Amino acid sequence: MKKSNNLHLASFQWALVTTIGISIGISLAHFFIPHYYLVIHGFLRRIYYIPVILTGLLCGTRKTVYLVGFIAMAYLPLVLFQWDNHQLPANLEELYEILILGCVGGITGILSDRERKKGSELREAYHDTIIRLAMAAEYRDDNTGAHLQRISRYAEVIAQNLRLPPYQVGLIRLAAPMHDIGKIGIPDHILLTDRKLTDEDLAIIKTHPEIGYKILKDSQSPLLKMSAEIALSHHEKFDGSGYPNGLRANGIPLAARIVAVADVFDALTTSRPYKKSYTIDESTKMMGKEVGSHFDPKVFEAFIRGIDEIIRAI
Repeated sequence: MKKSNNLHLASFQWALVTTIGISIGISLAHFFIPHYYLVIHGFLRRIYYIPVILTGLLCGTRKTVYLVGFIAMAYLPLVLFQWDNHQLPANLEELYEILILGCVGGITGILSDRERKKGSELREAYHDTIIRLAMAAEYRDDNTGAHLQRISRYAEVIAQNLRLPPYQVGLIRLAAPMHDIGKIGIPDHILLTDRKLTDEDLAIIKTHPEIGYKILKDSQSPLLKMSAEIALSHHEKFDGSGYPNGLRANGIPLAARIVAVADVFDALTTSRPYKKSYTIDESTKMMGKEVGSHFDPKVFEAFIRGIDEIIRAI
């Protein structure tokens, strides 16, 4: 969404600068080109349609109204002025053209707004489906989905503090809840037990990253591609001692390194049938001892800088 807003703003600024340039050109033409060269003046006036239509398509109705208003203020004084060989009836014809320009821009903006709204609704439905798919894996031991919401927020704060582009931050926020989707393939008698797990149980649980990756892989969606990376690699460790592939350092996808920190922090600060919850201070101190071995130092530092925001999300 932020990326979309930035794109609209940049497009509007471009259109405004273009229109200012056109206005200056038309003004100079009024001064230096005799008005019996009507073809030239007609051509210059019609250039206005280019930025207006583009603004309508890219930015919507509101900014198009602003742009047409600017055109009217810049151009109308020239229209109303009594030029030689360019008397008032001809000027009134140009006034009608300004009105038509406003109508064209307005209609373009309205149609563009409708398409953008449909696209936004489709994206929201898509994102909602992703979250509900993640909740399906968590439902057996966290049917509120609170864990997913916390992981999403923690990962978003870390990504922001790493100064990642807004679009990438948004992807990480949406993809993070998919980290344990592979647990949907782990039997209940292992996943939900409150007894001590055997080596065989642990081996089965450690297959969930690959299960999650198989569920999510081969999609053309950037969101699902990142989700697949996170699902596969969020249990990798910075020193290469993690699983399933023993990746190390920058060989681990950044999104997975971010979610690793978020996931461990949430696990430590949340009580489970088989463990108590730790305080914030206890959790961060425990995690601090694992920096450089389990956690990427830069990611952990970004996590600590955002700890106040993270606490508010608990």
